[in-house]
Amino acid sequence: MTLHILKLDGELLADDGGRDTHSTLAQRVAQIPQPLLIVHGDVKQTTALAERLGITAHFHEGRRLTDAAMLEVFVMTTAGLLNKRLVASLQAEGVHAVGLAASDGNIIRVRQRRSAVDFGFVGDPVSVDTSVLDVLLGAGFVPVIAPITHNGAGQLFNTNADTVAATLAQGYIAAGWDVRLWFCTPRGDVIGAEGSIIPSLNRQTLRELVAGGIVRDGMLPKLEAAFAVADCGAQEKLRSSPLTICQMLVAHEFSLTQASMITAAIDLLSKLIATPSPSGDEHAAAAIIEQFLASNGIKPERTGNNVWACSAQFDDTKPTILLNSHLDTVRPCAGWTRDPFVPTLENGKLYGLGSNDAGASVVALAFVFTERLAQSLPFNLVYAATAEEEISGSGGIVSILQRLPRVDAAIVGEPTSLQMAIAERGLMVLRCVAEGVAGHAAHGSGINAIDIALDDIAWLHSQPFERVSNLLGTVRATVTVIEAGSQHNVIPDRCTFTVDLRTTDAYTHEELLQYLQMNLGSRIERVSMRLRPSRIPAGHAFVRTAERLGIRCYGSPTLSDQALLPMPSVKMGPGDSKRSHTADEFVTIDELETGIALYRRFLDALAQHVSHHPLEER
Repeated sequence: MTLHILKLDGELLADDGGRDTHSTLAQRVAQIPQPLLIVHGDVKQTTALAERLGITAHFHEGRRLTDAAMLEVFVMTTAGLLNKRLVASLQAEGVHAVGLAASDGNIIRVRQRRSAVDFGFVGDPVSVDTSVLDVLLGAGFVPVIAPITHNGAGQLFNTNADTVAATLAQGYIAAGWDVRLWFCTPRGDVIGAEGSIIPSLNRQTLRELVAGGIVRDGMLPKLEAAFAVADCGAQEKLRSSPLTICQMLVAHEFSLTQASMITAAIDLLSKLIATPSPSGDEHAAAAIIEQFLASNGIKPERTGNNVWACSAQFDDTKPTILLNSHLDTVRPCAGWTRDPFVPTLENGKLYGLGSNDAGASVVALAFVFTERLAQSLPFNLVYAATAEEEISGSGGIVSILQRLPRVDAAIVGEPTSLQMAIAERGLMVLRCVAEGVAGHAAHGSGINAIDIALDDIAWLHSQPFERVSNLLGTVRATVTVIEAGSQHNVIPDRCTFTVDLRTTDAYTHEELLQYLQMNLGSRIERVSMRLRPSRIPAGHAFVRTAERLGIRCYGSPTLSDQALLPMPSVKMGPGDSKRSHTADEFVTIDELETGIALYRRFLDALAQHVSHHPLEER
């Protein structure tokens, strides 16, 4: 079971009458799964009351200096009016909230901070006791904790709320809980130099940013608290990849809207899983996306089983970015141990057919699209949830390309572990016909078509393709079907074999066909040549933006609707390609959360780039 710990910034808890602000906040909190702990901070309210009382507030590196007079004001506002107002608002939304201070029940015991700076009555945690909280959580209550602590000798202390939240997270991780710690602020990004978004962070980078004055004030204790939680073992995968802390865990701020959005995203993905949508029969799944867009004030378009929508303020003078993923799934393979159409959430994994390929991408792109419509961007956005991707059918993305506005570049949502495929193999299918002369096997007369075919097959198996793509490697030719002969005593005059060629950007399909015609003795019949390899130019804004965000770029061996798109495109999305088309398919909630966050950051960083540069630079 996952314990969610929300740390609410004081900026989210305005005291200007309080009701509207707290009510909206409470509505969002009510959507977050329980068990749930809330820790709230406070800056403006305490400072405002102190000023009315003639007391001056002082801060050092985002932390309040607390003398005896300021401590009294801090206790009155945080453990008093602010805490109780928030509890009342939560209860009005059906959340069984209980207001506490961290000093109650000996939850957090501290010692007075000793440093070159006199912080006054500021305490640093020395122990955490969750027994009182365990009782409340077990009874279905949501504890709302003010950052007032004590030293065990009767003295109250002010402890930074970020530190309190991190200390509680550490305590529950040590007790074996799966913990998700959310820093809820009005701003959902760590901002670096010149307004750039910092997608990942390690301690050395943090020290450099602090020394440069880029990370400061209230952001500093959040990041310090986040690293403390990561160090105690949360999300073990970070051990091998410390640079992903901001992206994957708690060193990055998450807005409260993001927390409630994840719950809604899980719900939408669950509806898609519960709706069978094999290729060519996606109408019910398309209706779900159609309704989702309409519920967000967007007027969707629909052709067949394809649903799409455009930016509300479409501007023909701006470039247009397509956000595309597919609604269809393969049919369930043998080996499923659970109902593939019953979405099941277990241990942070959402099981169900299409959850990984590509439901998570459909949902993540849909949420980011609806979110970004309210923003002024230097490009238009088009979202399209399309059909028949698994069979590269004519009723899928190709059927609506002429109906869409001019598209300059596309992001195709597929499970890529949130890496960016900037190149993708294509597919040629050829039917080769070796023609001989029939004869009687007893006399050895005639020309055996099988021998001709075997010579051609041996040549193909030698993989004679000299050109090599630096991202996709060499062209691969595989003979997959052979047909010849009708009876044992007749030398066959005809042998056919099918060749599956996985192509690269080193050759056009026409070049490969001509090369094979020159070297094979068999006659070649085209079965399919329309699924072409793709590669986005190195100077494209997508590639530049990925480099800026530290997203790994690679060449993909698997096909997608990229093969049918005439514009520059990349493939990127949550989930793992190795899980596609397998029994007991799943996507993790972490992958879905991170997918939404990465799509958001990518579009934001792309907007910064496109504001000053064209989409493609040579």
